[in-house]
Amino acid sequence: MVTFEEYRKKREMDLEYQAVVQDTQALFDLADQMLALRLARGWSQAELARRVGTRQANISRLEAGLGNPTLNLLKRLAKAFDVELSIDLGTSKQVAAAVQSVTASGEQAEPEHEWAADVAATSVAG
Repeated sequence: MVTFEEYRKKREMDLEYQAVVQDTQALFDLADQMLALRLARGWSQAELARRVGTRQANISRLEAGLGNPTLNLLKRLAKAFDVELSIDLGTSKQVAAAVQSVTASGEQAEPEHEWAADVAATSVAG
């Protein structure tokens, strides 16, 4: 019989499993943060929903890692918890490496908007 630990280690080596974990990690991180912040304040899911302007069922789904929140909902959650909303596309080190790689390879695409060219020039220069 396989132990749970052996099963877990085997799953962690499975590339398909790794892809699913990577795809859902942000939702589970959000769920953990929401739960910690809500419980620290002694709020029920219904109370958080009232403060955010949504339904308790939506809070439940998010805390279970099953939601797909809009940016607007994330902003309202941050306001209710009195925390700053931070959305990252990677660590600073990862972003810098990606920008350097694209710049070095000459892969830069033409910006769709004039302001995007200004931002890209500022990012590379900075």
